[in-house]
Amino acid sequence: MKDLQHDLEIARSIMDDYDDYYGVEPDRLYLRSNEPLDFIFANIDVLGKDVLSVLASSDQLFSFCYGGAKSVDCFDINPLTEYYYYLRRFAIEQGLGPYPYDFNNEKLRDLLKKVKPKTPEEQQAVNFWLRLEDEYRGLMYGPLFFSVFPAGNTTYEGREEGLIDVLPQKSLTFRNQNIFNPFDMDSTYDIIYTSNILENARGSVRHLKVCRDNLDKLLNPGGIVVSTRVLRDGEDNMALREREIFEEVFDYVPGASRISSVTGRSDQPYYVYQKK
Repeated sequence: MKDLQHDLEIARSIMDDYDDYYGVEPDRLYLRSNEPLDFIFANIDVLGKDVLSVLASSDQLFSFCYGGAKSVDCFDINPLTEYYYYLRRFAIEQGLGPYPYDFNNEKLRDLLKKVKPKTPEEQQAVNFWLRLEDEYRGLMYGPLFFSVFPAGNTTYEGREEGLIDVLPQKSLTFRNQNIFNPFDMDSTYDIIYTSNILENARGSVRHLKVCRDNLDKLLNPGGIVVSTRVLRDGEDNMALREREIFEEVFDYVPGASRISSVTGRSDQPYYVYQKK
């Protein structure tokens, strides 16, 4: 089980030190994905696949489940993402929609009172949010959360009732893990979804090589890494350095192009590394 007191202290430090944490992402929660997941998932085959995905806002996990993935394990550098997953799941199961960020404290408290935890992890998530709701007014609008402008829709938006039946029936399989540190796992996967994590390490050859080797070890033969572009880096030197390092092990596959709803220009919001 996770250390509830430790995780509450992380949350309190963010809520109490807004100026220090504003814009510092590993400890803040993404309210929703800033990726065009509907477009990306229309162009990758997830049906029946074993998947490892960053947890982040949980939109990625939900999209893999909705798309028919066989299994989805998750990791994230931020331990609080697991609590946000359960909060979003509770909201979906209670018919309140997939995004609880418009909750005031009263709505949040009413939701948590309706939840009947089925696992120790769900009970711990309820306790986490009840404690924070009791201590902080305007919790859901506070600095604990990082608000983003969505670049597209999710695969399941407006169809949340179909999501409930395909969510993991047991506790979420989650690791609090920095992918730029050695990643010790026995499982292997067909798809690893890294979101825009690689952009955070482009200034470090060492981090990129550790990450590359982690992903290579975790992928089945022919498996793919799906990464997204949030920064408009085009083919700048740092993006090329990342590709050079990864192409020692992977084949680079450009993503599909689209007209961005944000910029109105053609772009490729994702790209793929395929295991040789």
